[in-house]
Amino acid sequence: MKLAIILTNDWELFGNGSGDYFENQKTPLIELLKPINYHGFKFTVFAEVIQQLNLFQQSSENLNSDGIAKDWEDTIKNLLFEGHDIQLHIHPQLIQKSSGYSKEFSIANLESDEMFDVICSCKNYLESVLKEQNANYECIVFRAGGYAIQPSENVINNLFSAGIRSDSSVTNGLISSFFNFKHSYSSYLPWFCSTDIRKKNIAESSILEVPIFSVSRIDIPILRVKFPELYYLLFHSVRLTKEEIQWINQTKKAKKHATYSIKEKYRAQASRSILKLLFYKLIQPYSLQYDYDKIPARVLIKYLEKKWKVINNLDDASLEKFSNCYIPVVLIGHAKDHYSNYNIDLFLSLLKSEFQGNCESLTYSGFYNHYISNLKEYELLDENLYFNKLLK
Repeated sequence: MKLAIILTNDWELFGNGSGDYFENQKTPLIELLKPINYHGFKFTVFAEVIQQLNLFQQSSENLNSDGIAKDWEDTIKNLLFEGHDIQLHIHPQLIQKSSGYSKEFSIANLESDEMFDVICSCKNYLESVLKEQNANYECIVFRAGGYAIQPSENVINNLFSAGIRSDSSVTNGLISSFFNFKHSYSSYLPWFCSTDIRKKNIAESSILEVPIFSVSRIDIPILRVKFPELYYLLFHSVRLTKEEIQWINQTKKAKKHATYSIKEKYRAQASRSILKLLFYKLIQPYSLQYDYDKIPARVLIKYLEKKWKVINNLDDASLEKFSNCYIPVVLIGHAKDHYSNYNIDLFLSLLKSEFQGNCESLTYSGFYNHYISNLKEYELLDENLYFNKLLK
């Protein structure tokens, strides 16, 4: 049994449609690929397609739109050529209508027929572009814009009908005004779902949810934002280096472009209760999402080592039985938030040195295909980890 390191990136402009393609998407992605390729890792890009389709509508008005659209296509073709993966990401608020942009931030709030048409048009476009590079390419994976996929039953049904077979929108325990992933089936192990995206439910139209890896902690947001050195020492027992502090300061640049303010999220979570609002500002349950653009590499490695150690405490017979299985570790980042390679380079270096032969890099679709091909073994692994209370 090994860890499957699945590096993913939501490749998009900002949620309100602002940003420069070359500055906020193309250049950061090319820079990010340098350490990934250097260390021999695979990469999965969730490409936001609505903004690309909008460019074709604007081409007659904006002479540069055709050039941007062509560069976007060439970039994802080159990624596929290099052995990386490209899958589907949709922000419905970017859908253009006669009255302007759509006001729906969640794909779940679209009318069913419109939702299906949007998914199909984006999937078909992505496949039409990438099949020119590789005739065997398939778009089979989805991640909802802003993770907003709830209520999920109608979304799951439309994804399945459109030919999407897997999703990676869920982070166990993560909550915002647009979603609530508390009490999800697992913080790392996949499950089939057909109604509630958080719950295991096998049916003919089930899709495989592979969650973004996370660990549950207690958080003081003000301390984390204002005094990160003290925060990581007190709450994670990690003493940050000067280089790590410098990297954290660089990541704060991304907040200048935030579409939704921290205050708005707290207000939504606290249901406008002053006491609850103060509570959420001071201390709250926290799902530490494995985001290589936000969380220091040594913190990510620390909790990954703990999880791996616990899983490897299974009896020898079980470990032998599941030797062909992977424990997926889905990480996320955003090119628009990427200002330095320091953290991702350190994370990949530590992975290779600390885990050595116990981890392997896979694309998302590579892991999905392995899971489906070895479904019986993975079902037994699921039962074993569930019995030993190791799914969270």
